Amino acid sequence: MSQFIMLFFLLVVINAETCPESLSTCSSCSKDSDENYVCSDCFYDCILINGSCIIPERGNEKCRCPSYSTVVGGVCVCNNNRYYDSEKGTCQKCTTNNPQCSSCNETNGECMSCNNPYVLDEKTKQCMSACPDIPHCLECSSNNCTICENKYEPKDNGASCGCASPYTEVSGKCVKCSSAYSHCLDGNCDDTKCLKCDEENGFKMNERNECVCSPSTGYNPMLGKCQPCRGDCDTCTENYAVCEGSCRGNASISNNCGCVGSTYHCNEHDCCECSILHSHCLYCDTTVCNQCDPEYVLENGVCKECQEVFTMCSYCRNGKCEECVDGYYKSEGSCNKCADHCLSCNETNCDLCQVGYYVNGNKCSPCLPHCMSCQNESFCDLCEDSYEWYTLKNECVLGGDDDDPSNGSKESIVSIGLMIVAFLFI
Repeated sequence: MSQFIMLFFLLVVINAETCPESLSTCSSCSKDSDENYVCSDCFYDCILINGSCIIPERGNEKCRCPSYSTVVGGVCVCNNNRYYDSEKGTCQKCTTNNPQCSSCNETNGECMSCNNPYVLDEKTKQCMSACPDIPHCLECSSNNCTICENKYEPKDNGASCGCASPYTEVSGKCVKCSSAYSHCLDGNCDDTKCLKCDEENGFKMNERNECVCSPSTGYNPMLGKCQPCRGDCDTCTENYAVCEGSCRGNASISNNCGCVGSTYHCNEHDCCECSILHSHCLYCDTTVCNQCDPEYVLENGVCKECQEVFTMCSYCRNGKCEECVDGYYKSEGSCNKCADHCLSCNETNCDLCQVGYYVNGNKCSPCLPHCMSCQNESFCDLCEDSYEWYTLKNECVLGGDDDDPSNGSKESIVSIGLMIVAFLFI
């Protein structure tokens, strides 16, 4: 009986020399019309699909692909930044050691393609960011940006991404002009003033950088432009007051005219700017501010910074919180904390987790040790630098050894098998 067992063991060992390393789970192999090895039968309880043995259910350690490879469509495929060496029968590192390389040349090991959204530099054969020097750019062609982020558009023939009309850049973000600057030309405003007015429709810039109708003209909302007044004015446009039959801005009390716009009665004869009394105040009434700069919040007659009023709010507009810092979501005007390790979420679900965690419903769960990106707790998509996915152990292991850990095992088994058989027949 023992001789029969040893004979069976020897047959298995001899077959191990016949099947290449890439088909290590096959019990027998054959060659196709192109002289390539294909699997004829499998060891253990593995399933033969398209010429390869695959795991019938997760957890069968005896029927996995060799190290640094993964089953894809029933075939063992080398991991990123590795290629299949047909002579050694193992997955070797690409010569251009680039973690974002998805495939490389089997002859010289040079990178041939990169993981999305990285692109291949044909000269250096390195994977580079698609648009490394163009902020807010999503897609490039010949070093020129073709598609920018939302609210942005290509400028200077694709050399940069700028705010698209009617947006303008405020504190590094593209925002629309507030209603206070509704007559700024094509959204040309910053957070406190217009930069250019719609002069074709009769709007002029006043001393407060607001676009208003010129004196002796009035705004016609039906036509959307300024028209000349006939005779004395009865009412004036916003920020102007009727004074002695005409419209005046920042009028003096000494002329029996009231203070208008962003001014207040600072003494018996003069109108002073509200910003002198209250920092970042646009409109005020005596000592109380009524309206602040768009990015500030009015509270108890005083203009305060966004974070002073709304905790964990990164950006305010017209007295309301518009965006929260990473790890928080906006709900009913305030910022609430996401689940632990979650960077972006809403009230019910987490959308994005920190590096080393994956989205698991409304929370973030940890990946395997030394894993940067994964979809579940059992498999790693991208290991940390200097680490690589080791299929047999199902973990990220420290790289640097190009030899498959199982290399030489078949030769050792053959030697041991022959010695045992020889001993039995002595």
